[in-house]
Amino acid sequence: MMDNEELRVFQHLKLISDRGPSGLCVLKRNENSVQCVFANMQFFEMHGIPHGTVEESSAELINILPYELLFRNSSFEQSPSNSITYVYMVYGIDKLPHWMCTEFGTYQAETGTEYIFLVASDINDNIDSDNAVHLPVTGIDMLSEPGEKSFDIDVPRNVAEFTSLDEEGKVIKRIIGNYSDKFRNNEYVHADDFEMYVNTISKALRTPGRGAIEYRANYEAEDYIWNRCSYMSIADGTGDVVRLVGRITIIESEKQYQKMAEKDTLTGIYNRGTFQFKAEEYISTCGVDECFGLLIIDLDDFKRVNDTFGHAGGDNLLISIAKTLSSTFRVSDIVSRIGGDEFAVLMKNNRGRESAEMKAQKILDECAKIMGNFGIPHLSCSIGITIGQGRVANFMTLFNEADKALYEAKNQGKCRYVVYDRDICGNAEESRNDTVLQRTEIATPVTEATEEGITEEYVTKYVLGELLDSSDVIATINSIIRNVGERTAMSRIFILEEDASGKNLNGTFEWCARGIPSAAVYAEKLPLKKEDHLSHYNDGVVYYCPDVELTEGKEREVLKSRGVRSTLQFALFDGERIIGCMGFEDCMTARMWKKDQTDAMRLMTKVISTFLYKERLKKTGGLKSGFRFWS
Repeated sequence: MMDNEELRVFQHLKLISDRGPSGLCVLKRNENSVQCVFANMQFFEMHGIPHGTVEESSAELINILPYELLFRNSSFEQSPSNSITYVYMVYGIDKLPHWMCTEFGTYQAETGTEYIFLVASDINDNIDSDNAVHLPVTGIDMLSEPGEKSFDIDVPRNVAEFTSLDEEGKVIKRIIGNYSDKFRNNEYVHADDFEMYVNTISKALRTPGRGAIEYRANYEAEDYIWNRCSYMSIADGTGDVVRLVGRITIIESEKQYQKMAEKDTLTGIYNRGTFQFKAEEYISTCGVDECFGLLIIDLDDFKRVNDTFGHAGGDNLLISIAKTLSSTFRVSDIVSRIGGDEFAVLMKNNRGRESAEMKAQKILDECAKIMGNFGIPHLSCSIGITIGQGRVANFMTLFNEADKALYEAKNQGKCRYVVYDRDICGNAEESRNDTVLQRTEIATPVTEATEEGITEEYVTKYVLGELLDSSDVIATINSIIRNVGERTAMSRIFILEEDASGKNLNGTFEWCARGIPSAAVYAEKLPLKKEDHLSHYNDGVVYYCPDVELTEGKEREVLKSRGVRSTLQFALFDGERIIGCMGFEDCMTARMWKKDQTDAMRLMTKVISTFLYKERLKKTGGLKSGFRFWS
């Protein structure tokens, strides 16, 4: 319960909330310390902080906000109507610089504790250009790690000021004259990224706006590492750029996690979701005269390898095939594993059918050599090929054509390739079994989870292995959730944990597929009552809704508001007590799950909850509430 002091504080909070702020924060200040006691989701987002707990995020807020202003201006009347306004620059959750206007007000409690109220607004679209030219960039100088840099470039004078931190946290400032010539001769940027880097900065010096680029450079190290440069070009009243400000941050670890999510964990080549994304991106942007080929490779009778040599033998074969494909095709081509024993390759800008057939024959020959080492008769592969030119209707049109050609190759006796021809392959779809139908729907809403999606073997080998080897459990769970989402063609995966009261469930992790909105806003507006939510769970363990149209009442209202068509959720336990849940949502279509798939999902939930709970205890001494949504 709140004491009288806290009650008065939140009464003042209510007064400020009635003004309709987009970002709201309350700080409690004692003699020489500041503590964040309340901040809404928008406030964290505005200042570029993922939705963590108040305890975890308040330190970051204190590093970003211009608190020196608060300490210098400590004489306020005990009313939230008396306040000051401060304009500064920060980097939002979108990684771009924003001009912020924050109103500061204080309330002095009878005990002597001072509460500071902050109402923040993003004024990027409304700030006067003449004022922006001269405004201080307080937020931009709040660097948190060695290697980060901020810059402020006076374009008319052609002078740049760079600010950075050394290993001991000391601020270092460096002035560079004649900047427009020197950045074009930058010796630190990787050769493959240099043209993009120069073109972007050149445009930023001429054109008002905001942006961010990612490139490799060796500013502080011998090896090239990934950096992100976020910038804002500021124009005067005539429209000419007179100031370019920004920040350079190291994103090497972010890139490594991104690569992990893109790659198949066994073979190291692209996974199914990444293959589709990159193929769609290429097909939609290639030239009208550009020719390309799509190949689907399926290992014939692969099950006999697992039956004879065990899964370890099967894994070794899959790894060898992946290496063969990677060495057979160019670096620019897209090589992937799209299923258990199935691979796909998109040949960019090739010479047409002849080129694709030559590659297919080489694959057949090389795979025959590899498979010959296993000593199993008739072990081979089959290949389906389709050729495209220009901007075709969509990726799935090509994929389905190659798929039909593949099964025509199977029908003709396997160990061969077939190029798609409507007259020959037109009826192939009728002969495909259920497994094939699941596999060919990798880019469309599905009615049943893909067979390869999640298995108990996947959980024990990948999920458990990653967590056991991890030095950062939170980041690893994020990576696992992303990988699972791509493997199962989910729309949204989330983890809910109980808050400090034990009565509500708050979102602590979330992954969304491309084009699927986050449920974070809904979760904050209408917190889930733990008792109400868990009432839908069968035996208190599983909540399964294959089709929202079959539900009614409050359950239907909640699912519909999140855009959900079907959902599968499992309870998280601390001993015998339920402390939250992990959920899988499909926003596109109804979805039926097989028993072995739900068993694998349940096992994965148990593994993740065990590591997550231990991590919470280790870091906080107990579970804490709040948001940490991951895109």
